[in-house]
Amino acid sequence: MAVTDLYVDETLNYMRTLAKKAQVTIDGVEREYEIFKTLVEGRTVKHFVYLTNETGTITNAKLQDGQGRDLQHRTYNVRKGPDGFVVVFVITISIKEA
Repeated sequence: MAVTDLYVDETLNYMRTLAKKAQVTIDGVEREYEIFKTLVEGRTVKHFVYLTNETGTITNAKLQDGQGRDLQHRTYNVRKGPDGFVVVFVITISIKEA
C-alpha cells in the first residue's frame, strides 16, 4: 500500500487554507496583518506576510487561523526601516504509512 497523491494534495490544500492572518510584534506592539500570498511547492507550503509602513524592531511573528489560534511562530531581532519587509512562514510535510 502507498499514500496516494490525492491524500497528500488534500492535506496540503487544508494547510494552505487554514492560515488566515499573522500577528507581528514591532517595538513591543502586536499588530495583525493579512496573508499577502500563499504558495504550495511540492510538499512545502509558504505563507507570505507583507509589512509596509511600520518601522521599528520586529521581535516576533505568529501565523494564525481564523479563530486566532497560533499555527506557527518565529522569533526575530530585525530592524525594519521605511522599506517593505516580508515575513515568510514555511512548512514542509512528510507523510508516511505506519
